[in-house]
Amino acid sequence: MKMDVLLGVDIGTYSVKAVAVNAQGDLLDTAALQHDVSFPRPGYAEQDPESVWWEGLRTAVRQLIARGTFQVSQVRALGVSTLSPCVAALDRDNRPLRPAILYGMDVRAGKQIQRLNEELGEGFVLDRFGQLLSSQTAGPKIMWIREEQPELFRQAARFVPASTYLVHKLTGEWRIDAYIAPSYAPFFRMDTMEWDDEMIRTYLADDTALKDGIAWPELGWPGDLAGVLTAEAAAATGLAAGIPVVIGSADALAEAISAAALTPGDLFMMYGSSMFFIATTHKPVNRSETFWPSPGLAEGAWAVAGGMSAAGSLVRWVMDLAYPPGTPFETFFAAAKTSVSGSNGLVMLPYFSGERTPLGDPDARGVIAGLSLKHNAADLSRAALEAVAYGIRHNIEAFEAMLGPVSLIGAGGGVTDPFWAQIVTDVSRRPQRIMQNTNAAIGDALLAGTGAELFGHSFMKELALRISHPLELQPNPDLAEVYDARYKVYRELYINTREQIVELGKR
Repeated sequence: MKMDVLLGVDIGTYSVKAVAVNAQGDLLDTAALQHDVSFPRPGYAEQDPESVWWEGLRTAVRQLIARGTFQVSQVRALGVSTLSPCVAALDRDNRPLRPAILYGMDVRAGKQIQRLNEELGEGFVLDRFGQLLSSQTAGPKIMWIREEQPELFRQAARFVPASTYLVHKLTGEWRIDAYIAPSYAPFFRMDTMEWDDEMIRTYLADDTALKDGIAWPELGWPGDLAGVLTAEAAAATGLAAGIPVVIGSADALAEAISAAALTPGDLFMMYGSSMFFIATTHKPVNRSETFWPSPGLAEGAWAVAGGMSAAGSLVRWVMDLAYPPGTPFETFFAAAKTSVSGSNGLVMLPYFSGERTPLGDPDARGVIAGLSLKHNAADLSRAALEAVAYGIRHNIEAFEAMLGPVSLIGAGGGVTDPFWAQIVTDVSRRPQRIMQNTNAAIGDALLAGTGAELFGHSFMKELALRISHPLELQPNPDLAEVYDARYKVYRELYINTREQIVELGKR
């Protein structure tokens, strides 16, 4: 029997995942490997495009092939997603000049962001680029390279995200999708959806460099065909030359695809080391002071994204602080379940790495309020989970103020045990569908199927639902009073302590 196989590869912050899926929605096999992030200085986060991204992709694909659950001749298409947005500086031979600068966890370009916002003005920035410039924006990081590493900048011919770099390695083509492209503001215009020649001349000009020679990738949609696998890439990955490769996108959008969470009105919530949100709408949203709007999966769809800086990373902090080394996550959750709703009077602010949405405050810091000698590790554990839940409710309310009612769809490592997601459901007082078998690589494979014209977007959603094993959660009305009261404290605590927290952060 003939079988069409689709491959998906996701390059995440700390790991690579690869999957093989058939065109009927059966998950055939998976492969994964770990890698690291380099933190050379406080506020810096980097990865090497060649040894981490490309080597990770080719190794994961070869591992997948070696499992023997499909034949290379059965592979019909390949999709790739990556951590985003990143900035890889490449020379005229397309070789990396330095480690790539990562997304919002790298905050080195604060000076450039401040300068741009002051010189251009908030209204201009919002009208032209759709969102205020922040550490989540790639453009200021290109300016940082120009100003802090001028010799290197003069050698650069391209500045590209990870997805563009890998698609080029696979096909020889330079493509960027409409979801990632707006993060390259101020060098990409949201209002016209094209590269901004005026801003490029103004902020990337250099008398000793041929800056008009900077080549920017061609725009397309995530499922568009980018090209086909070259003979060189085929030899590197073990696949056959000529296999279609789609443009791909960011890991968050690919994960939302795998969670069947891109219907208008859906609010996708990815529980990871941080929280990431994507609200899908057909209402044009081309500017926001709070969130990060961009075109979505296809023309006519808009994706309004947001993110909290800490989620699983906050859980890890509590585990490192209160539990013996090597304690598994299962032990943490088992302990948190022995505390009570409301954490015996503890309220925590989860802003341990500043906060992205809806506060937009990089100077925010964590607070644990209400501590007494009666509290134990279980209370602290539950307080961390509830802190993230309060932050999620804050984001939900901000999304609904902009877009109207949303339906919650949760996925990611944080829903492996539904306990945390149930806390979010109870705190937010909204039902939530959690998807227990998703990852961005599955979304990549399904997206590859649309690019190869094996099926359309509606059937792609059906396949995602088949793979992901949804579980419906309902809020417990008996907990509404306690969580409403704690949420009120949570909101007031930031307002009432911010001045002192900012002062402490200077020391």
